[in-house]
Amino acid sequence: MHTGGNLKFLQKLVNTKLTDMITVFEKKNDFSLCIYYLSKQSFSSIDFEKLEYFIQYEIVQETIPLPLLHERSSQLETELKEIESDKPIEDEVLIVQDRFFLKIKQKEIVLFGYDKKVNEIKKKFLNIIERNILITYKLNSIVTSFVSIFFVFNYYQFQFRLD
Repeated sequence: MHTGGNLKFLQKLVNTKLTDMITVFEKKNDFSLCIYYLSKQSFSSIDFEKLEYFIQYEIVQETIPLPLLHERSSQLETELKEIESDKPIEDEVLIVQDRFFLKIKQKEIVLFGYDKKVNEIKKKFLNIIERNILITYKLNSIVTSFVSIFFVFNYYQFQFRLD
């Protein structure tokens, strides 16, 4: 998502969570952020420390590493996209989609937003990843021989029972 969309998301989140003020976010050319804030009530002052605290401590970014392509089950992508499309998340958590399941370089999901909701979504993502990861083992020649002998032996036992 581009920076303008990120700023709109952040502005909407702050305006939703801090109900006594209205904020407007503006990105300056020197890559700084300018925040304009007004009280919703006439002739009342604004507690800037509340706004500053919220931005510094209640907005977080979490990165979730994804398994490599060969370690993903077919169900993994489906379940992750179900969480992503959940409507209540849109107001409190921004899920970076630009990197979501690219065939070559996909390595992570980035969550940004209200800390409690981000942590909740992160737990859901990690649970889904844990349930749907495929673990592959490389078999060396000794193990391969053992597996072959095991199947041959069981095949003859199975034939013997049929007779």
